[in-house]
Amino acid sequence: MHLITSEYRNGKTHPVSGSRHIFTSRHEMQALRKLVFGIDEEKTVQKKEIVDRIKRTSWLTNLETGRAMDRVSDGWGKIPGIVPVLGKALGGNSAA
Repeated sequence: MHLITSEYRNGKTHPVSGSRHIFTSRHEMQALRKLVFGIDEEKTVQKKEIVDRIKRTSWLTNLETGRAMDRVSDGWGKIPGIVPVLGKALGGNSAA
């Protein structure tokens, strides 16, 4: 979750077209959809991109970083996203 807020969303907005604010790029939005909802309809989000962003984190220990990188690499095609995982953890229905 921290990766999403710090790497993809920090300081970015979706104001009206032509605004001087920083926008999230299409590619970043596709990566966010994969991380949040587990969907990548166009199969454009590469696990290397996510693993590289995890590698650059400063809030995890080296051991935690390695484990996170391994988990993403090993299960990339099956990553369910944060919403379904939180829904299960909280005992609710994530589809609602």
